[in-house]
Amino acid sequence: MTKKNENREAEILDTLKNVFVEFYNFIHEDEHASSFFSSFNQIEFLIERQSFFLLNAIEALEESKNEEVKRELYKLAERHFKLGISPKSIFDFINLYINLLNEKKINVDESVINTMENMLKETTAKTYIKEYINEIIDFLNKEKELKNTNKYDDYFYENVLNYLKQIKELVDETNKNFDKLSLFTHTICNVFKLENSIAFKVMFYGKEEQLLEFKSIHKKIHEYTRDIISYLVNGKYKESVILTSEMLFYLYKLIYTYSDISLRWRDNKKSILSEYIYSQKNNLKTYLLIIETKKDILIGNDIKKVIFNYLENYFIDFQFIIFDEIDGNINILINQEDYYFNLKLDNLLKGFKNIADYLKEKYISITEKPIIRIGRIDLSTLKMYSLNKEEISEIINLIRDILEKEKSDDIILIVDYNTQINKIISAVYENLEIKRIALNQLKKEEIDLFVHKIFDLTGKEFALEILARIKNPSDKKYIPAGKFLRVFEEKGLMGEFDRVILKKLRENIKDIKKISKNIFVNIYPTSLSYEPVVKEIEQVVNVFKEENLNLFLEITEYAIVSNKEIFNHLENKDLFIAFDDFGTGYTNYEIVGELGEKNRAKVIKIDGSIVKRMVESKIYESMVESITLFSNKVGMSTVYEFIENEEILNKIKEIAKYLKLNPENLLLQGFYLHVPTYYKDEIKA
Repeated sequence: MTKKNENREAEILDTLKNVFVEFYNFIHEDEHASSFFSSFNQIEFLIERQSFFLLNAIEALEESKNEEVKRELYKLAERHFKLGISPKSIFDFINLYINLLNEKKINVDESVINTMENMLKETTAKTYIKEYINEIIDFLNKEKELKNTNKYDDYFYENVLNYLKQIKELVDETNKNFDKLSLFTHTICNVFKLENSIAFKVMFYGKEEQLLEFKSIHKKIHEYTRDIISYLVNGKYKESVILTSEMLFYLYKLIYTYSDISLRWRDNKKSILSEYIYSQKNNLKTYLLIIETKKDILIGNDIKKVIFNYLENYFIDFQFIIFDEIDGNINILINQEDYYFNLKLDNLLKGFKNIADYLKEKYISITEKPIIRIGRIDLSTLKMYSLNKEEISEIINLIRDILEKEKSDDIILIVDYNTQINKIISAVYENLEIKRIALNQLKKEEIDLFVHKIFDLTGKEFALEILARIKNPSDKKYIPAGKFLRVFEEKGLMGEFDRVILKKLRENIKDIKKISKNIFVNIYPTSLSYEPVVKEIEQVVNVFKEENLNLFLEITEYAIVSNKEIFNHLENKDLFIAFDDFGTGYTNYEIVGELGEKNRAKVIKIDGSIVKRMVESKIYESMVESITLFSNKVGMSTVYEFIENEEILNKIKEIAKYLKLNPENLLLQGFYLHVPTYYKDEIKA
């Protein structure tokens, strides 16, 4: 380097230091801006460092090394963003800094200063835009991880994420070939297809104002995007960052609006679907398929997974179909106004037949048929009847119930319920009357206690289980338990139902104890979080203690896990735990073993669906054996539910003999041994 160049470099460096001294003097006059700098030593260090940085940048620009300078300025902008310096402040800093450079008459060509100014603003704008977008991308990814999403959620989130990534690419100019129209025009965006689908009409039913707001926000986001890119292209860098901030505000609003609707749908899909169908009853042109699969603990979930994977082929045909799981069944609502409706429906049903064939080959252990039951109903036929919302909801409930009981030797059964609609509607009126009676009887606490005896393998009576029955006051006949229990579950009244049973047990214990000293009472999982039930349990425990009786609370492991605090409160009471429905759903051996070792749990009740199938399946027989061995190892008795014939009884005797277990610890319950009886009649007998 020549002496002349050295002198020029020193002159520029001194000028730059003076510029930065004045720069920081100005900054200290602003309370917010000065908050980024904690000490004079820090400022002194920054003046030195920034002066050399800018000197190197000027020299690089003079040598036309623009891309090299840009890379360094991007790094600088990233540091400013991470420091939390606002866009307004950073652009004010740049303007102040450039003005000071011009005032000092620095020995640098004006075009270099202009290039520097443009580069500073461009790199700052693009960095801030991309970092803002990165923040919302991180937010969306966390939302997906935390939430139990359905296919529509996944589609929405994936398309929003893809949209944001495309904006970043356009800002970076790294991909100039993709279709920018999908960024600028909301009507060709994938989210637009979703918001105008039958799926959204159903999910947003009752929230039409929110749907309108959703559409309006979505349109606004695309308009913002178009303006952001336009401002960047035209050098309005500060404005582009401000617009990005505003656009992301609306994007967050769009996400929260969708999340609210999705959560509402997830928690209330059954009632929303019924309400939508009712609302469209006069111009309804939809078709409903209800798919009931085997409630098999080994393969039930796998069958559903195969079906959902198949339905994904139809997923993006938003105008044609919406599908989701409701009450354990897959519900499919199909738009009959689709031009190819009949062809699509035929192909859809053929696909289900292929699935059934595939499942039959895969699970050769399946003996019960059909594997898949499909109920179909043309909802437009309901226009002929003057049905209210509750009646339409009950029609769908009833079809689900009937479908579950349909028999066939075929691997797939498809039933057209339009041919039975008059019969179904008559049954609906009957069910709604039962519903009215059940709710009224619960309110009046008119519930009768029945007893179901439990025997050991020697035939000796061991205990009784308390069952509840509700009588129809009109004909004095008892309503099937499944019908009134469903009503109480739907209305969220299982806690109140359990409270009444416990109260009735406490009030009639002096008679009931004449039948047995060991008494089992089944408690619904959510009832443990219902304070009146917990108080009633405490009162029952006290009465049982006075009467020298043993109380066994039948609960699932899930009920303990989900009500840990309440269970800990009850654990010190004089009662025992009988684990109900063991082997199905949520089975936690650790909790069972722990309570067994503490002598707080005494009994494991193997679910009847497993017990009844062990005579036809070696797999289920092995399950029964393993649960029996586990129960014996932790010092607990085993109850085999659903003993409905001699074949099942003999199979249990074989297992007991093979495992060399004490027959007094193996307990039996089922209609083959004892039919549930009103407790007063049992005493008389």
